[in-house]
Amino acid sequence: MNPVSFATNTPAIVRLLRSHPRRNLPRLLAGKRGESNFVLAFGRAYTNQALTRLRQGHSMPARELRVEGFGIADFVWISWHSAVNAEEGSGFGMHSRKSRQKQTLLAFELKLRDWHKALAQAYRYRYFADAAFVVLPPATAQIARKFLATFKLLDVGLWSFDKASGVIRKFYTPRPKRPLSGSARERAMAVLAGRLKARGSL
Repeated sequence: MNPVSFATNTPAIVRLLRSHPRRNLPRLLAGKRGESNFVLAFGRAYTNQALTRLRQGHSMPARELRVEGFGIADFVWISWHSAVNAEEGSGFGMHSRKSRQKQTLLAFELKLRDWHKALAQAYRYRYFADAAFVVLPPATAQIARKFLATFKLLDVGLWSFDKASGVIRKFYTPRPKRPLSGSARERAMAVLAGRLKARGSL
């Protein structure tokens, strides 16, 4: 549970979803703007943390990953190793069983207040991600922490993020494991691979 603070210089966080119908409603704009700023601040902090521990391979931070039937993850972190021979296909490793084992996809749901909703949504991300997390402001996280047993039962992580200080505190971090749905995982990877190809990263 030790807090870690990070610098602010980070690679750009790729936006995967170009438009969001709910955010076009005027009465929701103010609240969504605050939540969006919270997501971006966390994304930068987490990316700095992850890059300091990534010694080999490749990675990409992204936001708003939509997987049909399983919602839109606020922030995702994908890391993978380059293929070592032609049989393993592309560097992203989409075409072989062996290369798929080299990918790690983490999905995060961030909310300012409604941790119940965040938990329900993050659980759905377990169908396509190796691990799913709820990230909340410190005060909200302390309330949710009283129900930590529920997070553990659902195997969903619980972290807090202080936007002002850039500190992430980890109350429960599940170990990455195989997603609950192979087809949902393939759909998520197809979206990410398409974006990486567009960036010239493959």
